[in-house]
Amino acid sequence: MVLKSGITKVQAIIIVVLIVIIAIVGVWSYFAWFSGAPKDTIILGASCSLTGVHREAGAWMQAVWNYVIEEWNKKDGIYVKDLGRKLKVELKYVLDDKSDSTTCTNNIETLCSVYDVDFVLCSSMATEATMKVVERYNKIMVIGCHGPFFAFAKEKGYKYTFAFGVTPYGFLEGMISFFRDNPHLNPPPKVLAIWHIDEETRNAAVEWIKGRSGRLTIINEKFPSEVTDFSTAIIKAKEVSPPIDVLILWLGDWSQVVTCFRQLQEYNWCPKAVGSLYNTAPSIMTETLGPACYYRFYTPQPSENPELLAFYETVMERYNLATLQVGIPFNTWGGITTLFNAIERAGTLNSLKVAEAYRQLLQEGVYVFGISYTWDPNYPNFYQELPAVAVQVPPYEKEGSTLYFKLVKSGDQWFPENWKWPMPPWGE
Repeated sequence: MVLKSGITKVQAIIIVVLIVIIAIVGVWSYFAWFSGAPKDTIILGASCSLTGVHREAGAWMQAVWNYVIEEWNKKDGIYVKDLGRKLKVELKYVLDDKSDSTTCTNNIETLCSVYDVDFVLCSSMATEATMKVVERYNKIMVIGCHGPFFAFAKEKGYKYTFAFGVTPYGFLEGMISFFRDNPHLNPPPKVLAIWHIDEETRNAAVEWIKGRSGRLTIINEKFPSEVTDFSTAIIKAKEVSPPIDVLILWLGDWSQVVTCFRQLQEYNWCPKAVGSLYNTAPSIMTETLGPACYYRFYTPQPSENPELLAFYETVMERYNLATLQVGIPFNTWGGITTLFNAIERAGTLNSLKVAEAYRQLLQEGVYVFGISYTWDPNYPNFYQELPAVAVQVPPYEKEGSTLYFKLVKSGDQWFPENWKWPMPPWGE
């Protein structure tokens, strides 16, 4: 039968069926679009210090983020119970904060508002302003290596910011208590100077530690982030009375630490001990500083942990990293790995539920390469279950060797091995 339009009845039926199918597909697409299409990937976005003074740290953070994501994706990703399946993870956006806090905050705003990522990763350039951004968008932010934000988050009620590792509060208190309370140090130090970069987190940590320093007098000296000359500060420090017994350096990068040590030698000023919160390999300290004497607190060294050593070697080779950063990759790994574990525990991508699971994991204890970290919500610090370590560089031993001092605290007492005090002047 041919209709008046010239179309057969069969053709008309086919056309009607096609129209119905197109309509059904259109309606399904519409609702799928507005109700959320089936999700197969967790999208991450990061603000990272790819350039600027913290570029080496930034390179390690980005490498570790990518490493952890690749390792989880080899196992088909993260299991999300609410969806009943595993989702792959993609670090889709990496924005350069240029080692600048304002740029970092603007990057996080872009990641949340423009790209609408599921979770945010961030460099140590984050500030309280950055936390306010993720709070506004209900997005979890994991900072690569920036522990003090736990204290800020607790005090000011922020729910979505996480940072892994022993905080600078803990490093400062650990180093100061080591010099102050060690029964082997005689006479005990009375005056301690902290030379640090002038920025929000470090200023807050130094002010916090002043109230917990006991009998020690704390002298606080701030420097611009790009400082290259310490001569004026050294000349002034030599005239302090009573004299400075201990100097702690908390500078921006290793080159600044080296410059400071060289100028200490040049101006012939040697406190009884010098400590630094900047992490680097002991071999670099030995090769660079020669006969200088140097003590510090730091995270576990690869030589003491085969699993950790394998991790560093794999990351350096896979991502073509030339310089070892000891603490940053260790803590960056812990931060993002705990995020993925928190998603699995929460069984959802809901930020509030994942944040609660993250806090639960930290309070129960998180293991990073066999080392336990536990977050005490009543204290701005992680408790790290391992002996603290100090390093002494020659002249006490032959040129090129490094002594390690294992320290164990029992009550208020420190028990070091092979400790020698006071330190001799330069070159003796």
